[in-house]
Amino acid sequence: MLLRVHGNMSKILRTGERRISIPPDSALDLARDLARDLDTPQNIDFFVASFYDKLLKDDIMAPVFLRDANIDVSAHLPTISLYWQKMLWGDGQYNTNMMKKHRAINVKKHFKTIHYQRWMGYFEQTAKESFAGEYTEKALRIAAAVIHNMESRMVEAVVVNAS
Repeated sequence: MLLRVHGNMSKILRTGERRISIPPDSALDLARDLARDLDTPQNIDFFVASFYDKLLKDDIMAPVFLRDANIDVSAHLPTISLYWQKMLWGDGQYNTNMMKKHRAINVKKHFKTIHYQRWMGYFEQTAKESFAGEYTEKALRIAAAVIHNMESRMVEAVVVNAS
């Protein structure tokens, strides 16, 4: 998806055969006016790119992804898009244990309450800026449950490992 807004091109992340664009700020105004739902792969790609653009500009969150987890953002975004397709529509392309990956990072760098709060805050902000509808509401419910479960399990893991 390549988006032109007022003659400007969005940034593009290329991953093998897939591309995900990170929209310029002016694209968010256009997206908000169109109020799309998370009902297509393209809309989920746009959501994920917009969400991660916020996370990676945050002084607290960016180091978690770029230093602690050492992710390749261009490879990570399509994977996250597939995760949300699975969670929202039952699509079977994502088959990774998300909690196992996060536990491994948590062992190296313990996640703190502020990490969970910021993640959820940016998720809600991205949804409210550009999306509306049944799947967007479902994504918000799932995200809240996932972040709650992750936080409680990570705290348990830290307590068990400290014993």
